[in-house]
Amino acid sequence: LEIQHISEAYETLMKGSAKRETLEKTLRSKLEAEIRRMHDFNRDLREQLDAAIEHRAAKDAECADPRQHVFVKLLEQNEEQQRERERLERQLQHLRASGEECQQRRELLEQALASEQNRNRQLEEEL
Repeated sequence: LEIQHISEAYETLMKGSAKRETLEKTLRSKLEAEIRRMHDFNRDLREQLDAAIEHRAAKDAECADPRQHVFVKLLEQNEEQQRERERLERQLQHLRASGEECQQRRELLEQALASEQNRNRQLEEEL
């Protein structure tokens, strides 16, 4: 009887520990995602500032030498395409991270299901 009590206490402790670890992992991944989001937001703000500065410089150059107008426009298009490419790459990274989080959740749910199935099997055997 005491061994059973100790066994149940140990099992309860292990479940609590597993839940705490799961919660810590979830919170850690959420925090890391928020940090990545803030880094991306900061990068976007810097890019907007750079774009505004470049736009102003382009306008100044356009007024100074009309022959460079086409060249300046091509540079602006190139820089805009580069920014769009970087934005799409960040979006792809976010989607991959979301996919990994979904995979982790699925694995946790599968583990919980297996645990409950084992528990049900044990209860049925006891009956």
